Amino acid sequence: MNLGPKRFEFDDFTLDTVEKRLTRAGGEEVQLPPKAFDLLAYMVANHGRLLEKNVILDAVWAGSFVEEGNLKINIHLLRKTLG
Repeated sequence: MNLGPKRFEFDDFTLDTVEKRLTRAGGEEVQLPPKAFDLLAYMVANHGRLLEKNVILDAVWAGSFVEEGNLKINIHLLRKTLG
């Protein structure tokens, strides 16, 4: 998954795709499961684009059989975590 820039800033968060770290303003690290982190990184890297469900599944879960429910669960987790 090619994300382009390695560091993204949005709202009160900094996402570092090299270090695989999400931090809040002030340096507080936010823990995310690996696939939730990958999903967030993909969506942030593609900010402003309409992403179809199958494109997201192919990018984040490349080469794996995964049910759409996994996407819903991870999006719910991100919404809860990011507020």
